[in-house]
Amino acid sequence: MSSLPLPRSLQTATVALPPTRPRLTTKQLPPSTDRPDVPAAQRLLAWVPPNRPPLPPFHDPVKVSEVMIASWAKSTLEGYAAAVLHWYAWATAVALPVRLTFPIKSTELISFIASSSGIYHGNTISKWVSGLRAYHIIHGSSMDSKNEAVLQALRGALRQTPASAIKPPRIPYTAAILIALRPAFRLAEPFDAAVWALLLAAFWGLARLGELTIPSQAAYSARFHAPRERILGHKIRGLVHATISLPWSKTDPQGGQLVLSVQREPICPVAALRTHIRLNPGPPTAHIFSHGPKLLPMTRAAFTARVHQAAAQTQQPILSGHSLRIGGCTELLLRHVPLDAVRLAGRWSSDAWQKYIRRHVELIAPTLALSRPNADSALAMVGSLGP
Repeated sequence: MSSLPLPRSLQTATVALPPTRPRLTTKQLPPSTDRPDVPAAQRLLAWVPPNRPPLPPFHDPVKVSEVMIASWAKSTLEGYAAAVLHWYAWATAVALPVRLTFPIKSTELISFIASSSGIYHGNTISKWVSGLRAYHIIHGSSMDSKNEAVLQALRGALRQTPASAIKPPRIPYTAAILIALRPAFRLAEPFDAAVWALLLAAFWGLARLGELTIPSQAAYSARFHAPRERILGHKIRGLVHATISLPWSKTDPQGGQLVLSVQREPICPVAALRTHIRLNPGPPTAHIFSHGPKLLPMTRAAFTARVHQAAAQTQQPILSGHSLRIGGCTELLLRHVPLDAVRLAGRWSSDAWQKYIRRHVELIAPTLALSRPNADSALAMVGSLGP
């Protein structure tokens, strides 16, 4: 009786070569009228799978498609588009019979996962499985992605994530970095005032950058991007704070609220917002961070370019937009804001906030040191580190 082959992790390797992650495009698939060349966000809907269940006579495919697609954010659909691309590429490579490409059974799904394991990040493969599940839902079928064998394969793929696929944690913005950036902005000029106000609103409000900027000026819609009428002032104990009511967010189609509190320092978001509105007056329907005589909506590209320019000028690190949300979360916790308040401000309904914390030692060590009977041992450990 032949024995099972040893897993790669248990085999003796003579040369360890880093795996390559091929970049796939739709042009690498065999031509098919069922797979038209469409924008990524439309792929799950436009790529008609074989063996799709017949539609009942009362079924309005256009209406049903619209309501199904509306349940996912555009960025999620764009990510899921990679799932069907990689699935059909794998099916072509292994000559999988067409009848087995849809609906996808657990056996084929596990083989697909295994083929990508050790090459792509395990989280990426897991997102592909979620994308394939969405593909089935859209086209009236189902896929068992919660099968125990499938889940086990995904856990294995995560463990086999190659080092080359692991990105280092994003460096967070800090209050010190923002203070250092301030002199680079000409705050008496409308555009810089708008950028500075947005920068501080994203940091202190724990916002995703896409919630406060727009992809392009032509893409502005009050349905998805906050207009000025959604800014509200709140006087509490003699100080005026502000909230921005978001009409929509990636995780909640109903939006949410950004809370901007007065900070007694040069990086106060409320003061910056007031300056911006004074220098860029506009109607209630204008984009919240529109600027200049024409009240141009603030695009992500324009905002990012100006912040990076300021960082280079002041010799500060060039950071990603998401570093604002990460930094704001860490900053509030360092200032002893209660965890429940931070979770509420960041609109986290789960433990996802933990991914945003940096500087763990500064947050945790004081609590450990002041907790009896751990105080003596914690302080002794610090002392053993030397001067």
